[in-house]
Amino acid sequence: MSREPSVVTLELPAEGAAPAAVRGILRALAESCPSIHLRDDDLLEMCGAVQEAVTNVIRHGLGSDEERRFRVELHRHVDALEVVLLDDGPAYDLTTARLPAPEELLEGGYGVHIMHRWADEVRLERKDGVNRLRIVRRYREPCGDDA
Repeated sequence: MSREPSVVTLELPAEGAAPAAVRGILRALAESCPSIHLRDDDLLEMCGAVQEAVTNVIRHGLGSDEERRFRVELHRHVDALEVVLLDDGPAYDLTTARLPAPEELLEGGYGVHIMHRWADEVRLERKDGVNRLRIVRRYREPCGDDA
């Protein structure tokens, strides 16, 4: 992936409105930027994956403490859209998340599975006390003026 020069960066409080705000900005960026080539269903899935990630950062990483903040970076690439979430919460491991059994009928516990299902790449790194969660959705086909 090669980067285009502009990146949208947000710094948000760990509050309940943040997931919807990130989803709305991601959708607006994708719909208004001719270099982002995601079909409607691809964009919907990417927004869902990012919303799950933001919700997890707020609830599990930052304890829903509205005084704490996290950063979101939206990167446009020639072949993909990348969202990076940065927080200073405790370290966590995506590989230990298990999918609840259907008979458990839980309200939560599906976020990591959704992220992996709806994104092409989900990678978590921790460096210098900061979690860096990277979510990538590649463009499936050209659209807009390139179609």
